[in-house]
Amino acid sequence: MKIRALIFALDPPKQEVIDRFEYLGMTALRALIEIDGEPAIKRLVESIQKIPDVKISIFTPNIGKMREVFPDSDLEIRELKEVSARRVEKILAEVSPDDRILLIQGDLPFVVTNELIELLDHSKRGKTISFPIVESDLFPKGITKKSASFREGVFSPGKAFAGESQLLRSNSFLRKIEKYSQSPFEVMEILGPGLFFKFAIGKATLAEVEKAVSGKLEIPIKFLRMPSDALARNLSNAADLESI
Repeated sequence: MKIRALIFALDPPKQEVIDRFEYLGMTALRALIEIDGEPAIKRLVESIQKIPDVKISIFTPNIGKMREVFPDSDLEIRELKEVSARRVEKILAEVSPDDRILLIQGDLPFVVTNELIELLDHSKRGKTISFPIVESDLFPKGITKKSASFREGVFSPGKAFAGESQLLRSNSFLRKIEKYSQSPFEVMEILGPGLFFKFAIGKATLAEVEKAVSGKLEIPIKFLRMPSDALARNLSNAADLESI
């Protein structure tokens, strides 16, 4: 069994970010926004490379720019213009069904290796697809992310998930998420209005949501509470850069 890290670097920065932070070297991809002089994706890759026995693949619409970031690297860099369930299924079909897979967005510059290992180990121990969640209080002042209220607190979804390749490909898991959500990283969006009402008043528990999502997807999923905001702190808004 090997570990495969699939990095999706496709999203462009919002216009408000381009206008206000032009000096950071704005590009067509959020993953290429520079943090302390280094593209966000380079910092992410350096953290992932510390995972033992990992193979990294980057999927991006701009192969040329990405190779400029990793000129002397043997990283696999492949062209992909948009993420869809069918495209990701084809990618997963190329790897061993026993491989453990980490799918992650490319604009996560603050991720640390031990949290990625924890996420991968969590999916292995529970034989589940594991989704990281972050307590909203962990974000720096001024940063807000999409969140939901539970009895245990207010949480934001991380921009990654992990699981065995065979499990990720079974029961049309990715297509079911795509049916209900704009992004495979927003798994809680598949829930119906009843549980969303419970979110609004903070009455649902994490266990209830895990059970509901697992039932809809016909796949065991678990949430993993992370010790920092790193896996949810992407570069989607101007506030994300103002806090740096």
